[in-house]
Amino acid sequence: EITKIKKVGKDTYNVTFDNKREYLLYEDIIIKNLLTENKIIDENSFNKIKAENDEIKVYNQGIKYIGVRQRSEKEIYNYLSNKNDNQLLVNKVIKRLKIEGYIDDLLFATAFINDKMYLSSQGPYRIKRELQEHDIKEEIIAGLINNIDKDLIKDKITKIINKQLKIYTKYNGMVLKKKILFFLINRGYDKEDIIKELDKINFNDNEKLKKEYQKVVVQLSKKYTGYELKTRIKNKLFQKGFDVNEINNIML
Repeated sequence: EITKIKKVGKDTYNVTFDNKREYLLYEDIIIKNLLTENKIIDENSFNKIKAENDEIKVYNQGIKYIGVRQRSEKEIYNYLSNKNDNQLLVNKVIKRLKIEGYIDDLLFATAFINDKMYLSSQGPYRIKRELQEHDIKEEIIAGLINNIDKDLIKDKITKIINKQLKIYTKYNGMVLKKKILFFLINRGYDKEDIIKELDKINFNDNEKLKKEYQKVVVQLSKKYTGYELKTRIKNKLFQKGFDVNEINNIML
């Protein structure tokens, strides 16, 4: 027998029975089963009510989790599984959320790609790997990745190159070019696309080479002379990334 029904949340009630047991039930369950104080419920009915209530609980957990942002099916499944031991119930709720349109891996992948392309430095290959970690179907990934605006990719590569040029100020020539190349490859961009943009830049700055040459000469001439000095100067400048032909020209 129900002895007391007390509202404790926006849509939840604490229901007390004559055996002193208390259960937190959702408003939908109370209305659906016409639960009122003094109503007597047999064990079978109670078990049915509890099962329905447990489903609403898991369902609401899923809705709240999705409400923060678009989620993949894998994300939601893992989240609900960590919160609930009843795997059959989790699977049932996942199925319901998919039917109702709350879980849609195509929409998730589309939103995911847009966020990564416009709000991060990541490139297509890196994004593809992350989508695979979400267990998104390969045909969905391939279709969306192939449709990414090529001009957007090009613009992102250019912006990253310009930013890296400001960061790697102590490097020059091929050393600098390779560092930026590897940085962009690690960010998930296509090697050929990167090289196309890098080839537009002159990494052999003669003025910078002249200044570095003078600095190296002052440093090494204190210890070395003649052929050894010349060789060490060349090696030092080459290690700093300057082109060997440019080095030879400035040392003529």
